[in-house]
Amino acid sequence: MSAEPTASIQLFEPAFDSGDPASHQQQQQQQPRQHAETQLAFVYRQIEATYSKRLKLAKWYRRLNFGYQMSAAALSALVTVITGFQTMSSDKSIVAANVVLVISAIITLITLAGGFYTPRELWVVIMQHCGELENLKAQLEFEERSPDYEARQDEIAIWGFKEYERLIDEYEAKWKVIREKGK
Repeated sequence: MSAEPTASIQLFEPAFDSGDPASHQQQQQQQPRQHAETQLAFVYRQIEATYSKRLKLAKWYRRLNFGYQMSAAALSALVTVITGFQTMSSDKSIVAANVVLVISAIITLITLAGGFYTPRELWVVIMQHCGELENLKAQLEFEERSPDYEARQDEIAIWGFKEYERLIDEYEAKWKVIREKGK
């Protein structure tokens, strides 16, 4: 039996931390960290994760942009129809004029919200970024098929990750410029 009370627990739960810094350091020295994937596989995984996240965001901004445009257009058409009905009796004309005023105010708010959030610009930037990520993935796949791939594998992975980081930085800079415009 061990003198340390947590030794039996650590047999069943190796991740259990007894709080003893010496045992923690000893565990780290005994078990070097092993990675299940190569650097290039890591870059591919990062590209794919970023791409799918950005694509979902782009779809949302596309729907938002469509919603803003269609609601403004539909309400504008409604204003036109109500204005056409104002030729009726004077009681209905006053109600119609008030309804037109309220709907026109809503149209103005929708238009301002669309301009403030700039969903169309954000959608375009995101889709451009997704295209650049797809191009990077294609370039990496092309490099994998080169005859000297085995000799250049680390170089290709490092280049791919640096290119991935550059694309992320460019995207974030463009995103920030668009969002700053709305303030």
